[in-house]
Amino acid sequence: MSDTNAEDANVGLDIEEDSEIFLEFLSESHDHLEESESNILTIEEDPSDLELINAIFRGIHSIKGSAGFLGLTDMQKLSHELETLLDMARKGEITITQEIIGVCLNSIDVLRKLRENLAIKVDKILGKVADSNSSPKEQPINIQPIIDKILSILNKETNQNKGVVEKQCDTDVPMSESTQADTSQTGKPEGESREGYLGEILVDDGVISQEQLDKALQEKDRKIGEILVDEGVTTPDKIDKALQQQSLQRQSGLQSRTVKVDTNKLDSLFDLVGELVISTTLISGEMKSTNNNGSSKNLPQLNKITKDIQNQVMSMRMVSLKQTFQKMSRLVRDVSKQAGKQIKLQISGEETELDKNVIEEIADPLVHILRNSIDHGIEPENERVDKGKPKEGTVRLSAFHKGGNIVIEIEDDGKGLQKDRILKKAIEKGIIKDQSETSDNQIYNLIFAPGFSTAEKVTNISGRGVGMDVVKRNIDKLRGKAEVTSHEGKGTLVTIKLPLTLAIIDGIVVKVGNMKYIIPTISIEESLRPKQEEINTIKNKGEVINMRGNLFPLVRLHKLYNIQTTMTNPWDAIAVIVETEGGRISIMVDELLGQQQVVIKSLGERFKNVKGISGGAILGDGKVGLILDVSGIREASLVCQN
Repeated sequence: MSDTNAEDANVGLDIEEDSEIFLEFLSESHDHLEESESNILTIEEDPSDLELINAIFRGIHSIKGSAGFLGLTDMQKLSHELETLLDMARKGEITITQEIIGVCLNSIDVLRKLRENLAIKVDKILGKVADSNSSPKEQPINIQPIIDKILSILNKETNQNKGVVEKQCDTDVPMSESTQADTSQTGKPEGESREGYLGEILVDDGVISQEQLDKALQEKDRKIGEILVDEGVTTPDKIDKALQQQSLQRQSGLQSRTVKVDTNKLDSLFDLVGELVISTTLISGEMKSTNNNGSSKNLPQLNKITKDIQNQVMSMRMVSLKQTFQKMSRLVRDVSKQAGKQIKLQISGEETELDKNVIEEIADPLVHILRNSIDHGIEPENERVDKGKPKEGTVRLSAFHKGGNIVIEIEDDGKGLQKDRILKKAIEKGIIKDQSETSDNQIYNLIFAPGFSTAEKVTNISGRGVGMDVVKRNIDKLRGKAEVTSHEGKGTLVTIKLPLTLAIIDGIVVKVGNMKYIIPTISIEESLRPKQEEINTIKNKGEVINMRGNLFPLVRLHKLYNIQTTMTNPWDAIAVIVETEGGRISIMVDELLGQQQVVIKSLGERFKNVKGISGGAILGDGKVGLILDVSGIREASLVCQN
């Protein structure tokens, strides 16, 4: 065997030769660990939920069996001891306590690190990452401390209850292969798997004991469910539930409804569909210009099919926020204990789906916002009681669809943002000069400024002035939008608005001279034709539009990009009001050509630093339309003024 071992020298299979098995294990173990962690956090609220305990047990049992088969000794040892602890809990021999929940969560963390080490090794051996100084390195992990904690709990319970018998370890084969027991003892019909067998399902779920099953199997004239109900061992409802589970397992054994596909293949397919959409748009434009009636009649059908294909491929890349939100549950639990506060996290909308690339990028911003909510937002218990609030603080994390976008909200019932302190700090740092024209909303959103913090002391949780500016940058990279609203003494709400996908954008096509641009719909507030008396020039600020008492800087796009146009008077043109990082501005264009969904194309290295341009798209006439970055346009206009 070559030097392709997984955890140590006791690997049962060769990673290079059996790569598919290892990749499958990495995928399945990730799902088992995420689900187990979520169930452990849920069971903390109801330690008597037997169904959840069984679900955790089954997940850890699967990891143990597969790890033993692959020769992953450390992972197998730890999961075996954790499984023993969970087995005692599901049988009612021990009661779930905070100590046990803590040990279970710590065990999940260690198993996750062992899995990460294996993933790094597999990637290196399969050539997916280069073995360089910058590439991820395996971290040494000592499993003995956590095993000792588990054994300490088991020994304590064993001393209290002499009837506890040490389990036999079935480490040599994975769960799917642990069917080699003598049929005379299990009573299983020949050829029927353990998963599909009703009695074994009842035993695995902790409904009956193995002894009760063996006794019932001795009576061969009646069905096992009927015998167990007659003897009062279980109820008809539990038998029905086990029968449904048996049926599902048999069906899944016969036919799988899902196929695992490499994400690179999906990305490639998505790019090809994008090219198909562009080609269809071009053909539509050509057909309309030639007035070919025969072909034109078939175009709507072609467009419909292309659109359906695009939607289907997009849906293949969509992933629910469930796992991301589950990670936030663990974060809130750990950080609240660290801060010495009682905090309840309420989650809704976790089934909302987003592009997988967006989901990968949104986790870090959520971590920063939740940490701030716990550390700065929620008051200590004594302060909450003095204010007439419940001791336990509440943080709400929700997601929902709105206007073709996904909105994620993080709300707390804490003390809220202190407007005066934020304003004072912003003036000290020179972020703002004239506070008279600054609205409450603009003041609250100053917390996104780089290095901005009103924390009186730095803690190990937050307060160093980093974090919220990172949140803003990351969300801007996703072409999203973050806003803060707050009510002092009542709480703070952070709203994140995100596009469904990074590959396609909804925008308004505008014309300036002979050029066409696309302004992202998410940035547009309204468009209008201003009156001549509404256009003013203010010293040090340049041209502005006075609309309903509000002054919006006017950016002439033709001047910014040196475009020849006949529309030089703002009252003859159209002003598009957009929201930028530094406030609202108005962009002057010749006309609006309509709304369109376009496939984003990168402009390459040469044009990546052009202010105000974030990409390009091929329009229906075959020409390239540049996608405007409204925050970049604001910055570029300020440079021109100076």
